[in-house]
Amino acid sequence: DFSRIREWNLNDQARFFRQTIIFSRHMNLDLSALFASRSKLCNTRGGRIKIRPKRTAGTISRVVHPMRQIYQQVACASLAKSFDARFEYFVDNILPKVDSVVGESGRCLVFIPSYLDFVRVRNYMKRNHMSFANCCEYTQDREISRARQLFFQGDVQYLLMTERFYFFKRYRIRGAHHCIFYAPPEHCDFYYEVLNLLQPTGGGLLDSSFSALSAAWSDNMCAILYTKYDVLSLARIVGEQRAQRMVAGINVSEEIADARGDDAEMCDRGTYVFVSNSSTTA
Repeated sequence: DFSRIREWNLNDQARFFRQTIIFSRHMNLDLSALFASRSKLCNTRGGRIKIRPKRTAGTISRVVHPMRQIYQQVACASLAKSFDARFEYFVDNILPKVDSVVGESGRCLVFIPSYLDFVRVRNYMKRNHMSFANCCEYTQDREISRARQLFFQGDVQYLLMTERFYFFKRYRIRGAHHCIFYAPPEHCDFYYEVLNLLQPTGGGLLDSSFSALSAAWSDNMCAILYTKYDVLSLARIVGEQRAQRMVAGINVSEEIADARGDDAEMCDRGTYVFVSNSSTTA
């Protein structure tokens, strides 16, 4: 019945009267754009309300192993340029340093949240004939088993893995000694889950003292690349207050006392090193 259609629907004004409810486990840039004041999708007459929990410590306190976690900020002028800036920094600064470390002590797991970034890194490694295997959400089970076996046996130095692959499969990746997060994962629990899968490069695990454990994990490396546009996902890992200061390039060492025994130091502007105290987080 055409007469039951309201006039404001015919005048393309339904967006001002409808009620839009969005539920999500965490906030990201896409949801923030929907609730922005200039957005035409949720610009209703009744206004907008956004409710989300406040994260104080983050999931970094749940990392068990006493290993160095290096957070490196990538400078970028805009969100559109952040993708190229991150890739160039990864290729020019991260990979050359990791190659020397991986060649001497163990294998490296590269965790990439976005599939598009995964394809870009994978193609770069193919062109440069690098030793790597890859697992993504589109990889067949047979190829996944082969990639995991090659990585565990040390036949390849790198294993590329997407966040969606880990979300659906949750495989226990064996043989990894180092880890690179191409960007902070959207699901903050994946951060400590992946790091707790790593194996130490040194010995001394029979001794349960913290000094012996620190020596065993002293050569292990974890690097996380982030930009100022990753502040939402970064806050879920290190806490909101600390994430804001890290994006601004401010020293956060005085706030580590709230992270259940974690220690931290600021090297250069935009570079932060965290060390988890396994005696307090285990």
